Amino acid sequence: MTPGPSGGLSRAAALVVLALLVAAGTARGQSPDRAPLVLRGVNVVDGVSETPRTGVSIHVVDGRIERIAAADAPAAEGAFELDLAGYWVVPGLIDAHSHLNTLEAARRALESGVTTVRTAGVDGFADVGLRDAVRAGVLPGPDILATGVYVTPEIGNGGLADPRLYRFLSDSVDTPEELRIVVRVNAERGADWIKTRGTERAGRPDTDPREQVYTESELRAVVDEAARHGLSVAAHAHGDEGIVAAVNAGVKSIEHGSYASEATLQLMKDSGTWLVPTLSSVLSFGQPGDVFVDGDGYIFVADHDHDRVSKWHRDGSYVGWIGGGLDVALGFIRLNGDVRYNLGLSKVVDEEGVDTKWNSWMFLVGAGIGLGN
Repeated sequence: MTPGPSGGLSRAAALVVLALLVAAGTARGQSPDRAPLVLRGVNVVDGVSETPRTGVSIHVVDGRIERIAAADAPAAEGAFELDLAGYWVVPGLIDAHSHLNTLEAARRALESGVTTVRTAGVDGFADVGLRDAVRAGVLPGPDILATGVYVTPEIGNGGLADPRLYRFLSDSVDTPEELRIVVRVNAERGADWIKTRGTERAGRPDTDPREQVYTESELRAVVDEAARHGLSVAAHAHGDEGIVAAVNAGVKSIEHGSYASEATLQLMKDSGTWLVPTLSSVLSFGQPGDVFVDGDGYIFVADHDHDRVSKWHRDGSYVGWIGGGLDVALGFIRLNGDVRYNLGLSKVVDEEGVDTKWNSWMFLVGAGIGLGN
């Protein structure tokens, strides 16, 4: 194996290094009862240090990275050693907004370098099952923080996931008690988070993403019931009024936040509410493979387009909010089978020099499990 261009790591080589770390048991679900592993001479971006750590060794013992030391540091007895001089090792990518719900998706995520995923709504409890299978060592995949059934007025196929939800196959989830029922079912079925809706979705001809769906009091019922089970709530919200209602209700993260006003961003900052902007989905409008475009062109974009995104971060306002203390975590958008990694924020970082050290975005879920990119 050889390093990629300019000392970088080719995609194939990156997957080899990832496979080595997974084989060593650094991902959830891997058996720790194997020989220690040492990677010699690697360059490490650890997400904490100001600069890369070059020419070091990584020591993996009992399935976990025990330490990063000098290249010639002594290894544990019986360790398997690999000379990877010139290669780069980075922390696993963390996807804070994913609809991962299949074996193939879990495999692709891990092979793409994603080692932690928070789902954002799937049919039934596929994400819970995948999470448990990975943790049990039955299949390789990222650590999954599952949201289970989406708490939304029309839960669709989610109504098939549990007999207690059958009633919602023909009825909407639109009263505080009904909202609590769905939250309780999720909690009892093992969800790590609750996902609900503050506004309508984008990308459909019959919905306006700016339109509020649940009121603040209804969202408070979701947050309150989730808290009874020790769970936090993520709220899909594009429109400003829906975002404000969700923040005031106590959700922990806002997904999208496309029309958030300056006052609302300030409210989020003051409330400690995270923003998960999914910028790539907006920047991709009209491009080949765009998930918001059908064969006839735009489905629904209105002023929710490049101009809006430009206002967010090219006039400095969005950049200022990130650099000014608004907590932000990101996700991936998959178009045409390819992962596109939040191109919008990458551009902001390149042009504006925003501090985006990974350690500053690793506390969305707490308990030592970080979500951010």
